[in-house]
Amino acid sequence: MTQTMSDLGSVVGRAMMIVEKTNAKSGDEKKTACLILIKEITDAMPDDNHLKQMTQTILKEGLMGDIIDLVIDASNNKLDINRRNIITGTLRCFKGIIAYALNLVNKR
Repeated sequence: MTQTMSDLGSVVGRAMMIVEKTNAKSGDEKKTACLILIKEITDAMPDDNHLKQMTQTILKEGLMGDIIDLVIDASNNKLDINRRNIITGTLRCFKGIIAYALNLVNKR
């Protein structure tokens, strides 16, 4: 699961960095562009890729937007917690989201 979490974080982080270099002005435009980019990246993965199934579930359930919001809030120091707690909390959040997504994928 750690590798999957790392891969998911990498996809989200890289999508956010790419969108930051575009002409999107508002936060909502950037978030929408990021969600579209993540969906396109995910759709291009092989169908038997576990990360693809999980990411599609997270997108479908609307959780990816929450992940993006959390990353933005953390990077803008809007979370009233110390740096160590940010990392720990973010990892717990990802673990919870991944466990939820895996549960949904396994029910199919």
